[in-house]
Amino acid sequence: MNGKEKIGKIREFVEEKLSFLHSNRNESAVRAELARLRRGIGKKPGELPELWELLLDNFPTELESNGAERSKAEWAIYTALTLFALHQQGKDIQREYMFESTNWEKKQYHGLGSAVGELAKIQHDRNDAIKRRFYVAVTAADLQGLSWHLRGIIQQLRGNDIPLDYSVLATELYWYQYPNKIPDIRLRWGQDFYRAIEAKERQEE
Repeated sequence: MNGKEKIGKIREFVEEKLSFLHSNRNESAVRAELARLRRGIGKKPGELPELWELLLDNFPTELESNGAERSKAEWAIYTALTLFALHQQGKDIQREYMFESTNWEKKQYHGLGSAVGELAKIQHDRNDAIKRRFYVAVTAADLQGLSWHLRGIIQQLRGNDIPLDYSVLATELYWYQYPNKIPDIRLRWGQDFYRAIEAKERQEE
């Protein structure tokens, strides 16, 4: 399976899992599942048996690890889903769904850079602090460092009701594990960040 096919599988899997949670009308079951996902933050994929069903059921075999080491796809998906649970904390998943799909045709982006750009415009009095935090996060040396910094950013997005496309984030976290791809991901985040700021400014004119 080539890289493009893997990316498609990663996006599809994340979208399916979050759609399942969003469409589930059993509120107590959804809250419990999200709480379990939050307990998985900072852990390794598969480390907590209570998360096996959500994370491993129907997991594409092409993305699975072949040995003791987790695959890059497993890490990316696991990190994205646990961060979503943090983002959704304290919110009604029916009315305040913190996942929003990117519409590529209409150029409506909801990736990490776009979300933080919107945050910087909303919190204009803290614009410099948000930029510094974002810069520190996206210059992390590896996925573990990046995901640690993202927790604080996600909490800020949650506090300002700004959603994020977690299927796109999962693919970016996948590529972030390849050192030669990191510059490309950083460039995309930077482009989306300033595009969101400019779009917000035009709306306010």
